[in-house]
Amino acid sequence: MKIKITERQFKLVKESFSDDGIIDTLKQKVKGAIDYFKGPDTGCSKKIKSTTWPKAYSELVKNGQIDDGDPLLIIWGPYQTFFYTPNGKSSTLSGFVSTGLNGFGSEPDSNKTPLGLFEVDGIINGKDYEVLVGKSPSGQILGPNKDSTRVDVDGKHHTAEVLTSIIELEGLEDCNSNTYDRNIYIHGTNKERKLGQMASGGCIRMSNSNIKKLSSMVKSGTKVFIYGK
Repeated sequence: MKIKITERQFKLVKESFSDDGIIDTLKQKVKGAIDYFKGPDTGCSKKIKSTTWPKAYSELVKNGQIDDGDPLLIIWGPYQTFFYTPNGKSSTLSGFVSTGLNGFGSEPDSNKTPLGLFEVDGIINGKDYEVLVGKSPSGQILGPNKDSTRVDVDGKHHTAEVLTSIIELEGLEDCNSNTYDRNIYIHGTNKERKLGQMASGGCIRMSNSNIKKLSSMVKSGTKVFIYGK
């Protein structure tokens, strides 16, 4: 979304106030609103140019975004894969993911996956293949490739469900700071056959075996980097 104010329009607004402090406050509020809605990858995806996760890790260290030796979960959008490294030297877990069907971005209600640097905000575990509704275990067990028949209170039919575990994300950059409020997180899925392709509503889907392993490896504060083009 673009908002343009001509010099003449701004001059008229400024002349309507005697206190320049009011103008500064107005400008800051307008900028904040624009930053929230304008979308993604302004800065997030363009900071890292690497084509492999070890090089991306090195760039994040060089940029001062992580410390050398930090554990890091990397979601590699172009190939719909993930890598977890406990120290930046080797990957101890990897596999396929599904990111947003509509691509990458941070616009609210866009069904896009945000980019940039995040940290794990929390971990919610259910039983193997248990459906998590509203981030809470429901008691229902669903197969990894079986459509759900659940209909919510608003009458919406949910064929895709969140299974097994949830890893909540908190955005650490201006371009992804609304990630938690958008309810975007990493989770197990009943759509495992679609892993390796963009298919989600914005969350990062993983196989149920991988999300279970990963949820035991990461903890609150673990950094997560999502790369995409």
